[in-house]
Amino acid sequence: MNAYIKKTGFAADKNILVLDKRFGYKLDVSCLHEKELPLYERKNRHRKQEFLMGRFAVKYLAAREMDVPYEDIYVLNKESGGQEGRPELYIGNELSDRFISISHDKGKVLAGIAEHCIGADVAVNRRNFAGWGTLAYPGKAAGDTVAACLIWAMKEAFAKALGIGLRYGIHSVEICSIDWEKGIAGLELSRPVLPYITGYSDIYFEYEVEKEAAYVMCHLLKM
Repeated sequence: MNAYIKKTGFAADKNILVLDKRFGYKLDVSCLHEKELPLYERKNRHRKQEFLMGRFAVKYLAAREMDVPYEDIYVLNKESGGQEGRPELYIGNELSDRFISISHDKGKVLAGIAEHCIGADVAVNRRNFAGWGTLAYPGKAAGDTVAACLIWAMKEAFAKALGIGLRYGIHSVEICSIDWEKGIAGLELSRPVLPYITGYSDIYFEYEVEKEAAYVMCHLLKM
């Protein structure tokens, strides 16, 4: 299965928002809807800040795109249907037809909204990330932490776009090859994952890389 990839600038995309922890210090629980508070209270101290940032980012994007009041917007996680944990956007008491995705890692947040399935992932560089990268792209990312971050984020973003994450194991989605010049990546999926891709014709990744992190947004378009 082939997927298209392209380097882009998220800062110019009105449906994608990138935040870091410096912005998170400005937020408190007043940015949450009452239905989001129970989720917030279950987070540990470090995760609480990232939770606030992720919820704020999605609601900011939704309010701007859909022209609805910020206070009417909230995000809950899906609880059934094989996509448990997938964030869903609500306007008032109604489930929106927009797809959203949120990712956070080490104080950095990537969020997006779209009319089609999307998956967001941010991976922050760590000393041992090159080793982790071999799990996502065996034998290709060892020793290169930037490549490892990017490939890991592609893997996670695709699984999140499907709405299942890596629940079937770390090798349920494999980035098996990348041609950077042609902008094409090869994907391999484990058998349990295959039913979730049915009905999609185009897969493409947008990505942005900085010194300490890689950001990826995966888009799935229906036939």
